[in-house]
Amino acid sequence: MEDPREVYQAWVREELSDNDVVEKIGYGLKKVNFNARGRLTLEYECERVSLPYKGGSRKERKRVLGLVAKLYDCASERSKIHLGKFYSTRHKTSSLISVLGCYLAD
Repeated sequence: MEDPREVYQAWVREELSDNDVVEKIGYGLKKVNFNARGRLTLEYECERVSLPYKGGSRKERKRVLGLVAKLYDCASERSKIHLGKFYSTRHKTSSLISVLGCYLAD
């Protein structure tokens, strides 16, 4: 497995697609924790990796949320995604898609 930090930075520079990132760092992923305030944390069996996220334009947010959704699907355990008040996997017991859909609709 490649270093998740390096893979993420290549993705930020748009050198890799979402699917490439999932292929490179998704194996062995246990949890994905995302907070719209600037934290994206990937948890593996023996390691926790924090990746920097700076909210920007709506297009950048959609791009990051697309990656988070794909990593969320790849994770083996229940993950947490908190996008704001009432837009989280904690407050909405429905699917992640509805959480992301509600957030992006605003």
